[in-house]
Amino acid sequence: MFTAARIIDISLAIGTQAPAWPGDPPLEVRPAHTFATSGWHTSVLTMSAHAGTHIDAPGHILPSAPLLDAFGLERFILPAVVVDAGPGPLAGAEAVRRSGLRPGEALLVRTDNSARGLADASGAMRTDFTALSPEAARACVDAGASLVGIDAPSVDPYGGPVPAHETLMRAGVLVMEWLALAAAPPGRHLLVCLPLHLPGVEASPVRAVLLEGAAG
Repeated sequence: MFTAARIIDISLAIGTQAPAWPGDPPLEVRPAHTFATSGWHTSVLTMSAHAGTHIDAPGHILPSAPLLDAFGLERFILPAVVVDAGPGPLAGAEAVRRSGLRPGEALLVRTDNSARGLADASGAMRTDFTALSPEAARACVDAGASLVGIDAPSVDPYGGPVPAHETLMRAGVLVMEWLALAAAPPGRHLLVCLPLHLPGVEASPVRAVLLEGAAG
């Protein structure tokens, strides 16, 4: 049986810890059936494909690029390196270079978003989050990253162009956003972040976990 030293949940609660992106529908949960009317309980969920901790495929940004169902399951179960990028409005390329990232691995970037408590139950998404610099995105591509994640609602700053998305996605790199990395120790772990099996979508919420000590 597979064992790991510790299972670390790096997912945020949809709708509470991770508010919806401005303009996206917030999470709505309503009953379709109730015990009183039907004898059982069934919920209807309304939300964005980018709700909470989620993965973006290149088709999110690039026309005619692959959607999420074009990627095999091996892209969502893989060794990952957690790196602490420190404070600042943008996580820089130096953090990528000192991470020891190997080709085919995931890089998970912990910024001061985690320390500042960016994810909370206030209801409105804060737009002053730390994002990924274009140089850091290029360093991820040059290092052969398979997936890049960050503890922010986007790898790019709010309200402007999306150079980090474009650099990563033109290279076929998947992007994972709204991670909970405060309790994730820097270093190499096994990442499991399976998206929902939804054909034809550009993104999906995931329940992402790290298996500490399971990756060499």
